[in-house]
Amino acid sequence: VCAEGIPAANRCDTDAPPVCAEGIPVAIPPPPLVEVFDFWNAELRQLTFHAGDPWSISYGRREERKNLQFVALAAEAPGAVPVYDWWSERDRRLTIHPPPAWEGESRRGLQFYAFEQPAEGTVAVHAYWNSSLKQITAHAGPPWGKDERTTP
Repeated sequence: VCAEGIPAANRCDTDAPPVCAEGIPVAIPPPPLVEVFDFWNAELRQLTFHAGDPWSISYGRREERKNLQFVALAAEAPGAVPVYDWWSERDRRLTIHPPPAWEGESRRGLQFYAFEQPAEGTVAVHAYWNSSLKQITAHAGPPWGKDERTTP
């Protein structure tokens, strides 16, 4: 915690680790986390991948929460990038990934933050084209059934 009167060498606007008045390093709290699930969206007939509660769909219905896929950062952190959900009107599909938009997509909501490069204590989350589901999936671990690694 920064306060007036802290020597310049211990100020928070430097790259030096923060220390208290006694010179003991201050523990930096970990960033908050958010759980990311897959949901079945009956209106779109696809799985959606996002943080938070099931989204509302037509006729007062909601998506059906399926499985926890991974845990992500809920706030900005050094080395992390924002991950949004994106809508493709042409394909009538939702995807989830960092900017920039893929061809034909428009950005919707911020979902979470993710490290751009591998970091200690993390697992990779990949985007896959699933030929059985005919959609892109996003999850940690090995490919599901008909998953193939994809790039836009």
